[in-house]
Amino acid sequence: MGNCKSIDDDVSQLIGMTLEEADKFVENNDIFYKEDRITWVRAIYINSIRQPLTKERRKDRINVYINNYKITRIDACY
Repeated sequence: MGNCKSIDDDVSQLIGMTLEEADKFVENNDIFYKEDRITWVRAIYINSIRQPLTKERRKDRINVYINNYKITRIDACY
């Protein structure tokens, strides 16, 4: 899913954070995937429940899975 072929170390730092912590982290740090700066985080699954999503593609967004309030998986950058 998405267009992340591999997840670099910058983005993997978000695992274990809450969504609020991750949003603040990407806001206050220069987190990049390829040449694109990640500026916000979107939960696409929360406790195994798919969230409503928009279909537009954005290079500045990272999608994550959340379980028990913590990011457990990075899904895609788009």
